[in-house]
Amino acid sequence: MRYLLIALFIIANVLNAQTEFKQGDIAYIKVPAENMRLSPNGTVITSIPQGTKLTALGQQGNWVAVQLVAWIWAPSLTKDIDKVEGYSMRALHIMVKTEAEANEIKKLLDSGRDFSELAKARSIGPNAQK
Repeated sequence: MRYLLIALFIIANVLNAQTEFKQGDIAYIKVPAENMRLSPNGTVITSIPQGTKLTALGQQGNWVAVQLVAWIWAPSLTKDIDKVEGYSMRALHIMVKTEAEANEIKKLLDSGRDFSELAKARSIGPNAQK
């Protein structure tokens, strides 16, 4: 009976063991398909089929950052983000009179203060209240 309990304990631990992936480890998709996400629990960007070879970059809990080697048609790529159809960038700023004020606001932002609240309270720009 004792050996049976030890064997069951070992089997349970093997079945529940989480594989640890280190940078450079090779991994393969073992399920029919797996979602590739921008971040852990983040937006799904594509599905990867079973058997796809990946290289681990790092691990956070059950999430593994991976690198996928694939081939893409060259005319579909650009090195310039401004040439991506529909891409736009919006610049927000807080206008102040002195560098000292700018440094103080930067410290507040770095500590987690809300950008829009600081802009409304401290900016001297014409759109500060927007």
